[in-house]
Amino acid sequence: MVLRSGRGQRRRIARITALGVICAVPLALGSWSSLANATTQRIEASHATRSSVRVKQTSIALGSCPAKDIVMRVAVSRSTYASSQPVDVIAVVRNNSKTVCTYGGTGGSNQHIGPCGAFSMRVLNSSGVNIWPGPVAYSCPMIGPTHLAPAAQVIATGTWPKSVVTRRGTSTAPPGRYRLIIARSVTLTIRLK
Repeated sequence: MVLRSGRGQRRRIARITALGVICAVPLALGSWSSLANATTQRIEASHATRSSVRVKQTSIALGSCPAKDIVMRVAVSRSTYASSQPVDVIAVVRNNSKTVCTYGGTGGSNQHIGPCGAFSMRVLNSSGVNIWPGPVAYSCPMIGPTHLAPAAQVIATGTWPKSVVTRRGTSTAPPGRYRLIIARSVTLTIRLK
């Protein structure tokens, strides 16, 4: 894993926050609010270029709750990324049941997407090979029981550092098409240029 300086960490947090501003309202509210349709249309109109926000939704099983009760919406800020643009992912997971869901998470309100997160993320290259997180072990913080109340939602964020991880080391991902698979259920296709 890469250690970041304080300034680098602040920039990463600022980028994720910016993505959150663009995506969080329509993701969080979505079909669960009439306001979301207008918000989504404004975002789509203001980002009607190749760099439009990409959102996908599916049902997932989450810990003690079956897939019929949990809806996950996942977004990336664009479909094509320049070398300087991070690939940030944000998801909103909502419990539509009448029971509390218990799952493995941080115990806090916000969760992480990635190798040490409550929600997994894999990146496959155009040949279908898993290039991230790759075939290496990660030292993760403690994951423990986390609860999602009925009709509540949790926000999860993650970043693909645009790297290829092999047993021999890590390198920068070359230009091309990639598939991000979140929570083994949501697939978003992106392109690096």
